[in-house]
Amino acid sequence: MKVGDLGISIKLDDDDDWDTPKYQLKGITKGYVTEEMFNAFKKGSKLSKKQLFEADKYALYMTFKKTLDMFMPLTKQTLN
Repeated sequence: MKVGDLGISIKLDDDDDWDTPKYQLKGITKGYVTEEMFNAFKKGSKLSKKQLFEADKYALYMTFKKTLDMFMPLTKQTLN
């Protein structure tokens, strides 16, 4: 099982090669994907396991970044 864009899941085949494009995205959240992944979704391109896991890492990074960006002004106010 792989979490897609931290919400939509895709059942992965354990026997598949990591670099073989086989999987198609069911949906995305634009603010949490790269431009490359957004374009692949729009085109309906098939993606490899490696690409899917890279997309999850990016989505997780963006989740933390947006959370930190939201709380940083509060932290600065508290320190002053």
